[in-house]
Amino acid sequence: MPLLFLNKTQIYGEGANGDTKILINIQPNISDPLKGYNYTDWIYPTDNRSDSWSHTGRVDWPEIIEPGVEVIERFCPPAVTKGCGFIIGVVGMTKDVLSSYRIKSFHGSNRLYVDAPL
Repeated sequence: MPLLFLNKTQIYGEGANGDTKILINIQPNISDPLKGYNYTDWIYPTDNRSDSWSHTGRVDWPEIIEPGVEVIERFCPPAVTKGCGFIIGVVGMTKDVLSSYRIKSFHGSNRLYVDAPL
């Protein structure tokens, strides 16, 4: 299953770095040529509408989201869905401080050695 990792590292190497929150929405039918390709219909995640989110409240801790197969299939049933995507949103949480971050996505059963057997 996929894992999303938000690293709150100062990408410029100096100065304060703000805290962040990561949110996702699971968007069905992104490969459907009739209705899925129109990205203007996709729903961007917000505090009021997100399928999953992570906020540790610590600038020195990462944010991790690992939606399970049950959650993904609830939004994207394999029998009727043509493609499924994650719409990712990142929100700065520290007032008057810029938030630098990197996002990495992993897929597979082994998070330490991707595509290697356990």
